[in-house]
Amino acid sequence: MSEHGASGHSGGSSDADDRADESKDAQSTQDVPTIIVELAQFIDSTSFSGPGEKGTFEGEPDENEGTQADLAAYCEERYLHGATKSVKDRAFEALHLPEGWIEEIQETWTALIEESGSRQAAGEAVWDAIMEVEPNIQKHFQIPPPVFATRFMNFTCSLVAACSDPETLKYKVEMLAFQHLEVTSRDRIDVIIHSISVAMDGQLGARFSSLSFQCFQVFWNYIGGALLYVQRQYGAKVRCITKSWELASTHVVMEDQAPAETPHPEDQEPEASEVSSNWKDDAPVPQRRKKKIQTPQSFYEMFMFNASVMGYAETDWMRCILDHMGAMARNAEKPNLGLVRMRSILIAKLVVS
Repeated sequence: MSEHGASGHSGGSSDADDRADESKDAQSTQDVPTIIVELAQFIDSTSFSGPGEKGTFEGEPDENEGTQADLAAYCEERYLHGATKSVKDRAFEALHLPEGWIEEIQETWTALIEESGSRQAAGEAVWDAIMEVEPNIQKHFQIPPPVFATRFMNFTCSLVAACSDPETLKYKVEMLAFQHLEVTSRDRIDVIIHSISVAMDGQLGARFSSLSFQCFQVFWNYIGGALLYVQRQYGAKVRCITKSWELASTHVVMEDQAPAETPHPEDQEPEASEVSSNWKDDAPVPQRRKKKIQTPQSFYEMFMFNASVMGYAETDWMRCILDHMGAMARNAEKPNLGLVRMRSILIAKLVVS
């Protein structure tokens, strides 16, 4: 009897402890910010441990397979299937391709070179396809076909080799975009992408499978979209830099070649008929023009004037900047050349400091 009572008392005490723990848990939950609670609930709801279930992270093959499938679906939706044209120019991001697609692109491109006989022959096949699809586009090329074939294949081979490294690929494509700011247009990009596919199909035949076509369409559309994006974002700024420097340089040349100044009317000797009989008019005329203030008259003088104001008049590296300014302005669309110029300026600064 006493044991039963003790047991009942112990059971009641246990229930009270459970209710107290629940109350504490509820109180602690209320103290936690709502966003933390929602995040914990989301993690619980998206965690799967059963075999074969979507989202499982138990085995590496399943994770890799799911990731590759997601990448393929994303690439197809972004660069192949869309309400508008496939070339997307509203953003420029790194391109992450599935591993199978990377292998397909690199193997197919290698096969194209082998079937053509050489890089040069493959490039010439692309040129012929471009001229066949759109003959009027030839006027936009300032180089002969053999040079185009060499440059096209060299740079495209570097892009294909970098497609497994998204950041390197993005950097190379950005350089390509800056080099073609003045000639880039959506219609020309569409023509060139279509022409490359025609050339590859003609050279490879059955080897150019539907998977190869799909992988390369994503690849070319990404590059074409990057060219359009860079042109829209930076084209006007680069043109402004170039034209501004042309105006400044033209002004300097005009000043160097300016003819001798004509005498001021007040400095010329008066004609005899204009001499008055009044003695006041015959008196010496005081100098009315004040001495000219020496102000900067050219870009070079203004640059050095500002340098002296900032305390850099005696530093040689500021003149080094000025010496390179024209080359940097004229080649603003070539970031790699601009980087070389800036490095030379930094070296000059270190040497003379």
